[in-house]
Amino acid sequence: MAIVKVAIGDVNDVPPTFLLEEYNATLFVPTYRDVFVLQLNATDLDSGDSSNLKYSIADGNNMGKFKLNEKSGIITVNITSELSMSYHLKATVNDGHFASSTSVYIQVQQLPDGELRFAQDHYHATIEENVTTNDKVTMVHVLGSHLNEHLHYSILNQNDNFVIGSTSGVIHTTQKSLDREEKSNYHLIVEVRSLNIVHLSRIAHVQVNIEVKDKNDNNPIFVNTPYSTMISHSTKKGDQIFKV
Repeated sequence: MAIVKVAIGDVNDVPPTFLLEEYNATLFVPTYRDVFVLQLNATDLDSGDSSNLKYSIADGNNMGKFKLNEKSGIITVNITSELSMSYHLKATVNDGHFASSTSVYIQVQQLPDGELRFAQDHYHATIEENVTTNDKVTMVHVLGSHLNEHLHYSILNQNDNFVIGSTSGVIHTTQKSLDREEKSNYHLIVEVRSLNIVHLSRIAHVQVNIEVKDKNDNNPIFVNTPYSTMISHSTKKGDQIFKV
Protein backbone atom coordinates (compact mmCIF):
# COMPACT_ATOMS: atom_id res chain seq x y z
CA MET A 1 0.00 0.00 0.00
CA ALA A 2 1.36 3.39 -0.97
CA ILE A 3 0.61 6.73 0.69
CA VAL A 4 -0.04 9.56 -1.72
CA LYS A 5 0.12 13.14 -0.47
CA VAL A 6 -1.66 15.76 -2.50
CA ALA A 7 -0.83 19.43 -1.99
CA ILE A 8 -3.63 21.80 -2.94
CA GLY A 9 -2.33 25.13 -4.16
CA ASP A 10 -4.17 28.35 -3.48
CA VAL A 11 -5.60 30.09 -6.53
CA ASN A 12 -5.92 33.85 -6.61
CA ASP A 13 -9.72 33.93 -6.71
CA VAL A 14 -10.55 36.40 -3.92
CA PRO A 15 -10.27 40.19 -4.34
CA PRO A 16 -8.42 42.19 -1.69
CA THR A 17 -10.52 44.20 0.75
CA PHE A 18 -9.90 47.42 2.65
CA LEU A 19 -10.19 47.23 6.43
CA LEU A 20 -12.50 50.26 6.46
CA GLU A 21 -15.41 51.10 4.19
CA GLU A 22 -14.20 54.70 4.11
CA TYR A 23 -11.24 56.65 5.50
CA ASN A 24 -11.36 60.11 7.06
CA ALA A 25 -8.56 62.51 7.95
CA THR A 26 -8.04 66.15 8.86
CA LEU A 27 -5.14 68.08 7.35
CA PHE A 28 -4.13 71.30 9.11
CA VAL A 29 -2.70 74.20 7.13
CA PRO A 30 -0.21 75.67 6.70
CA THR A 31 1.31 72.32 5.85
CA TYR A 32 4.44 70.99 4.18
CA ARG A 33 5.41 68.50 1.52
CA ASP A 34 5.59 64.85 2.67
CA VAL A 35 3.42 65.46 5.75
CA PHE A 36 1.54 62.30 6.74
CA VAL A 37 -2.23 62.34 6.11
CA LEU A 38 -3.39 58.76 6.70
CA GLN A 39 -2.60 55.13 5.93
CA LEU A 40 -4.77 52.72 3.97
CA ASN A 41 -4.83 49.06 4.99
CA ALA A 42 -6.10 46.10 3.00
CA THR A 43 -5.95 42.31 3.29
CA ASP A 44 -6.17 39.44 0.82
CA LEU A 45 -7.48 36.01 1.81
CA ASP A 46 -5.39 34.36 -0.89
CA SER A 47 -2.24 33.03 0.77
CA GLY A 48 0.84 35.13 0.17
CA ASP A 49 -0.97 37.82 -1.78
CA SER A 50 -1.19 40.48 0.96
CA SER A 51 2.49 41.32 0.52
CA ASN A 52 1.95 41.89 -3.21
CA LEU A 53 -0.85 44.43 -2.86
CA LYS A 54 -0.45 47.73 -4.69
CA TYR A 55 -2.31 50.89 -3.74
CA SER A 56 -3.19 53.77 -6.05
CA ILE A 57 -5.40 56.86 -6.28
CA ALA A 58 -7.94 56.38 -9.05
CA ASP A 59 -9.88 59.64 -8.83
CA GLY A 60 -10.21 62.94 -6.99
CA ASN A 61 -6.54 63.85 -6.72
CA ASN A 62 -6.86 67.10 -8.66
CA MET A 63 -3.53 68.75 -9.52
CA GLY A 64 -1.72 65.93 -7.71
CA LYS A 65 -2.12 67.48 -4.26
CA PHE A 66 -1.52 64.13 -2.57
CA LYS A 67 0.68 61.13 -3.24
CA LEU A 68 0.15 57.52 -2.23
CA ASN A 69 2.91 55.02 -1.57
CA GLU A 70 1.86 51.99 -3.59
CA LYS A 71 3.40 49.53 -1.13
CA SER A 72 2.69 51.01 2.31
CA GLY A 73 -0.65 52.67 1.54
CA ILE A 74 0.51 55.90 3.19
CA ILE A 75 -0.98 59.12 1.80
CA THR A 76 1.15 62.26 2.18
CA VAL A 77 1.00 65.87 1.03
CA ASN A 78 2.55 66.48 -2.37
CA ILE A 79 1.64 70.09 -3.22
CA THR A 80 0.93 72.59 -0.43
CA SER A 81 -0.37 75.59 -2.37
CA GLU A 82 -4.02 76.40 -3.09
CA LEU A 83 -5.53 73.51 -1.17
CA SER A 84 -9.32 73.16 -1.25
CA MET A 85 -11.41 72.85 1.91
CA SER A 86 -12.07 69.16 1.31
CA TYR A 87 -11.08 66.26 -0.93
CA HIS A 88 -12.83 63.04 -1.85
CA LEU A 89 -10.34 60.53 -3.21
CA LYS A 90 -11.09 57.14 -4.68
CA ALA A 91 -8.31 54.74 -3.70
CA THR A 92 -7.84 51.25 -5.11
CA VAL A 93 -5.88 48.18 -4.09
CA ASN A 94 -4.81 45.54 -6.59
CA ASP A 95 -3.40 42.04 -6.05
CA GLY A 96 -2.39 41.58 -9.68
CA HIS A 97 -5.70 40.05 -10.69
CA PHE A 98 -8.51 41.61 -8.66
CA ALA A 99 -9.01 45.17 -7.42
CA SER A 100 -11.14 46.87 -4.79
CA SER A 101 -11.79 50.52 -4.02
CA THR A 102 -12.62 52.74 -1.07
CA SER A 103 -13.39 56.40 -0.41
CA VAL A 104 -10.94 58.74 1.33
CA TYR A 105 -12.30 62.00 2.75
CA ILE A 106 -9.76 64.68 3.69
CA GLN A 107 -10.88 67.85 5.45
CA VAL A 108 -8.50 70.82 5.25
CA GLN A 109 -8.64 73.18 8.23
CA GLN A 110 -6.65 76.16 9.44
CA LEU A 111 -4.35 75.29 12.30
CA PRO A 112 -5.99 76.79 15.41
CA ASP A 113 -4.25 79.62 17.22
CA GLY A 114 -4.85 78.19 20.68
CA GLU A 115 -3.05 78.56 23.99
CA LEU A 116 -1.09 75.34 23.41
CA ARG A 117 1.99 76.38 21.47
CA PHE A 118 5.70 75.70 21.10
CA ALA A 119 8.21 77.85 22.97
CA GLN A 120 9.94 78.77 19.68
CA ASP A 121 8.56 79.63 16.26
CA HIS A 122 11.04 77.18 14.78
CA TYR A 123 13.98 75.09 15.99
CA HIS A 124 17.46 74.64 14.57
CA ALA A 125 19.89 71.91 15.56
CA THR A 126 23.10 70.33 14.29
CA ILE A 127 24.33 66.75 14.31
CA GLU A 128 27.63 65.29 13.16
CA GLU A 129 27.53 62.95 10.18
CA ASN A 130 28.22 59.21 10.45
CA VAL A 131 26.49 58.95 13.83
CA THR A 132 25.19 55.41 14.29
CA THR A 133 23.92 55.62 17.88
CA ASN A 134 20.70 57.04 19.28
CA ASP A 135 22.10 60.51 19.97
CA LYS A 136 19.94 63.36 21.24
CA VAL A 137 19.57 66.12 18.65
CA THR A 138 17.28 68.63 20.36
CA MET A 139 14.16 68.92 22.49
CA VAL A 140 11.02 70.89 21.70
CA HIS A 141 9.21 72.66 24.52
CA VAL A 142 5.51 73.45 24.78
CA LEU A 143 3.79 76.36 26.54
CA GLY A 144 0.19 76.56 27.70
CA SER A 145 -0.25 72.97 28.84
CA HIS A 146 -2.64 72.20 31.68
CA LEU A 147 -1.82 70.51 34.96
CA ASN A 148 -1.67 66.72 34.47
CA GLU A 149 -2.40 67.13 30.77
CA HIS A 150 -1.02 64.30 28.65
CA LEU A 151 0.66 65.54 25.48
CA HIS A 152 1.63 63.42 22.49
CA TYR A 153 4.48 64.37 20.13
CA SER A 154 4.94 63.04 16.61
CA ILE A 155 6.88 63.78 13.42
CA LEU A 156 4.41 64.35 10.59
CA ASN A 157 6.84 63.92 7.68
CA GLN A 158 8.20 60.51 8.55
CA ASN A 159 11.80 59.56 7.85
CA ASP A 160 14.30 56.86 8.75
CA ASN A 161 16.88 59.11 10.40
CA PHE A 162 15.08 60.84 13.27
CA VAL A 163 12.43 59.94 15.83
CA ILE A 164 10.79 61.87 18.64
CA GLY A 165 9.82 60.73 22.11
CA SER A 166 6.02 60.61 22.13
CA THR A 167 5.81 62.03 25.66
CA SER A 168 9.17 63.81 26.08
CA GLY A 169 9.50 65.86 22.89
CA VAL A 170 13.14 64.76 22.59
CA ILE A 171 14.34 64.26 19.01
CA HIS A 172 17.18 61.80 18.55
CA THR A 173 18.83 59.89 15.75
CA THR A 174 18.15 56.33 14.77
CA GLN A 175 20.91 53.86 14.03
CA LYS A 176 20.91 54.81 10.36
CA SER A 177 24.12 56.65 9.49
CA LEU A 178 23.93 60.27 8.32
CA ASP A 179 26.08 61.29 5.35
CA ARG A 180 26.39 65.02 4.67
CA GLU A 181 27.51 64.33 1.11
CA GLU A 182 24.13 62.66 0.47
CA LYS A 183 21.91 65.09 2.42
CA SER A 184 23.02 68.05 4.50
CA ASN A 185 19.70 69.32 5.89
CA TYR A 186 16.51 67.77 7.23
CA HIS A 187 13.24 69.63 7.81
CA LEU A 188 10.95 67.94 10.32
CA ILE A 189 7.36 68.96 11.08
CA VAL A 190 6.59 68.19 14.72
CA GLU A 191 3.06 68.03 16.09
CA VAL A 192 1.92 68.11 19.70
CA ARG A 193 -1.65 67.39 20.67
CA SER A 194 -3.54 66.88 23.91
CA LEU A 195 -4.74 63.40 24.77
CA ASN A 196 -6.96 64.73 27.56
CA ILE A 197 -9.09 67.15 25.59
CA VAL A 198 -10.39 66.18 22.18
CA HIS A 199 -10.56 69.71 20.83
CA LEU A 200 -8.96 71.36 17.84
CA SER A 201 -7.45 74.16 19.93
CA ARG A 202 -5.21 71.71 21.78
CA ILE A 203 -2.84 71.07 18.88
CA ALA A 204 0.26 72.85 17.57
CA HIS A 205 2.91 72.42 14.87
CA VAL A 206 6.51 73.58 14.56
CA GLN A 207 9.30 73.14 12.03
CA VAL A 208 12.64 71.71 13.16
CA ASN A 209 15.64 72.20 10.87
CA ILE A 210 18.54 69.82 11.43
CA GLU A 211 21.90 70.49 9.80
CA VAL A 212 24.35 67.63 9.32
CA LYS A 213 27.87 68.82 10.11
CA ASP A 214 30.72 67.67 7.92
CA LYS A 215 33.31 65.27 9.27
CA ASN A 216 36.76 64.78 7.78
CA ASP A 217 36.06 61.24 6.58
CA ASN A 218 37.17 61.36 2.93
CA ASN A 219 40.73 61.03 1.63
CA PRO A 220 42.01 63.85 -0.60
CA ILE A 221 42.33 62.97 -4.28
CA PHE A 222 44.21 64.41 -7.23
CA VAL A 223 42.13 65.69 -10.13
CA ASN A 224 42.88 65.79 -13.85
CA THR A 225 45.52 63.08 -13.61
CA PRO A 226 47.98 62.17 -15.02
CA TYR A 227 50.02 65.38 -15.06
CA SER A 228 52.68 66.26 -17.63
CA THR A 229 54.78 69.32 -18.33
CA MET A 230 57.96 70.44 -20.08
CA ILE A 231 60.95 72.28 -18.63
CA SER A 232 63.57 74.41 -20.26
CA HIS A 233 67.30 73.63 -20.30
CA SER A 234 67.79 76.97 -18.60
CA THR A 235 65.63 76.03 -15.59
CA LYS A 236 67.43 76.86 -12.37
CA LYS A 237 67.29 75.19 -8.99
CA GLY A 238 64.27 76.42 -7.04
CA ASP A 239 62.28 77.53 -10.11
CA GLN A 240 58.60 76.57 -10.09
CA ILE A 241 57.95 73.90 -12.71
CA PHE A 242 54.31 72.92 -12.32
CA LYS A 243 51.38 73.22 -9.93
CA VAL A 244 49.00 70.33 -9.23
